[in-house]
Amino acid sequence: MLLVIELGAATEHVPLKQNMLEQAASGPDAQMLARDTLTPSDSQATREWLAQTPANTLTLRWPQPQAYIAACLMTATPIEQALARWQSMANQALWLFRQHRRQVALEGIVISEAAAQAASLYRLAAAHLVDHDASLQEALSYLVASSQRQAASESAEDTARHALDDVHQHEQTIRKQIVQEKQLAKQEYDRLTHQLSDTLEENKRQLHQLRTVQEALKTSEQQRDAQEKTLTQEKNHHQAAVKARETSEQKLKDAMQHHDDLQKENELLVAQLHKVQETLEGAAKRHKKDAEALKTSEQQRDAQETTLTQEKNQHQAVAKARETAEQKLKDAMQHYDDLQKENELLVAQLHKVQETLEGAVQRHKKDAEARKASEQRSAALEKTLTQEKKHHQAAAKARETAAQKIKDTMQHHHDLEEENALLVEQLHSVQEALEEAYLKQTSKEASLTKQLEDSQAHQQTVHRLQSLITWLRAHAYRHAVAAYRHSRAYKKSLPKLVDLLDKSDFFDAVWYREQYDDVATSNINPAEHFIKFGALEGRNPSPLFDTESYLVSHPDVAMSGQHPLLHYIRDGITEHRTTKQEVAQ
Repeated sequence: MLLVIELGAATEHVPLKQNMLEQAASGPDAQMLARDTLTPSDSQATREWLAQTPANTLTLRWPQPQAYIAACLMTATPIEQALARWQSMANQALWLFRQHRRQVALEGIVISEAAAQAASLYRLAAAHLVDHDASLQEALSYLVASSQRQAASESAEDTARHALDDVHQHEQTIRKQIVQEKQLAKQEYDRLTHQLSDTLEENKRQLHQLRTVQEALKTSEQQRDAQEKTLTQEKNHHQAAVKARETSEQKLKDAMQHHDDLQKENELLVAQLHKVQETLEGAAKRHKKDAEALKTSEQQRDAQETTLTQEKNQHQAVAKARETAEQKLKDAMQHYDDLQKENELLVAQLHKVQETLEGAVQRHKKDAEARKASEQRSAALEKTLTQEKKHHQAAAKARETAAQKIKDTMQHHHDLEEENALLVEQLHSVQEALEEAYLKQTSKEASLTKQLEDSQAHQQTVHRLQSLITWLRAHAYRHAVAAYRHSRAYKKSLPKLVDLLDKSDFFDAVWYREQYDDVATSNINPAEHFIKFGALEGRNPSPLFDTESYLVSHPDVAMSGQHPLLHYIRDGITEHRTTKQEVAQ
């Protein structure tokens, strides 16, 4: 069985086994194995395969050292390693040939693909290394003498001559490229000079505009100071009016309380009066009965007087009865007089109570009129304050617009200055690098790429800062309104907001304390701290929510001034908004 092994033809080394040799040689035709080198273990495995039967024959194709070493140098292999690798491969091939001269044949080949791909400089270096390495020359002479067929290889002089021709041709190409680069650089220099002149003119115009805007801003700031002073005075008047209204409300509340007490006392007196009236009615009924009894007694007395002459024996009894009746009548009359006096006293007390009630009602009417007048004054003051606040907001908007214009102008001016500096630097670079056009072009492309990346990063940073500034302004206004106009409502709604955050999966109180030591050492509730201060300081409530990214990714939330996490819990979840920067990107 014939087997051919071509050395230096593979890129990776795989240990050689007997089964690989048997499988490669089992075909009807001669099989070829491509190997990168020949190690001692590979030689031992090949020797064992040859020793199995004399019918096993092997042809070893070894590469020419110039082409092999040039290919190694082209792949950045160290020189000593390339030389040692070819030397080891040659020694193993000679050893295997000497052990089995009748079964092993050597053939010298040229790695055509590697030689074609290797540059002339590498081929020249490889030829120089081979000529000056005595041990390598000795191994090469033994291989040439032992080989049945020797591939034609060019000498060191031919290699050097071809390499020099290639270098000369490459030098001519480089010179042509340098001339073209000089022409392009000159055109670029003229263009940049013209562009620099235009930029300087634009800078002058922008500087003039900047000065105009600064003067307008100075005037606007003076107007703003006057408006703020007026607003402060109006605010003081409003606070005084609010205090007066609170005092009036307290007085009205006291008057209402006094009126309720008087009304209760009046109801008690009316109840007592009803009881007295019932008592008087009972006394009147008893008096009527006594009067009827007296009338009956008088009738009986008349009858007795008519019969007095006839019944002398009953005269004393009738006299006693009359005296008893008179005594009863006297007692009844006395009791009636007492009841009448008591009734007069009750009527007098009732009149006093009625007068007191009428006075209380009159005071209540006066207090109601005073409260109504106070409410009217408060409404007028609130209306005036609202108008002043609208004027203040308009002035603040105008001031912010002017400040934004100045900021944009300053930013544009700064960008123009940076661009001018870059242009001047590029002009100097062009003037200094005319003789090195190729290197200059490469550095210029790298510089432009970096500038583009820096510009994109700067735009992203500006967008992020603008979103945060917009939210801070809107949130500061909402927070100020809640603190100065609706402080009671804000305090009333704060526990509900804290409870809403505590129930949300996007707020982790334990994580919040661990991340921020000042919260852990304070006694404030983490959710309350995040609502009042955390979002304004750019803190995150949990790993699931990024405050800054949420405001940057959603400009409408930043413009509204709403609390980012509260907005996401109320509306953002249903609107499928993103909560973290990596998700948004």
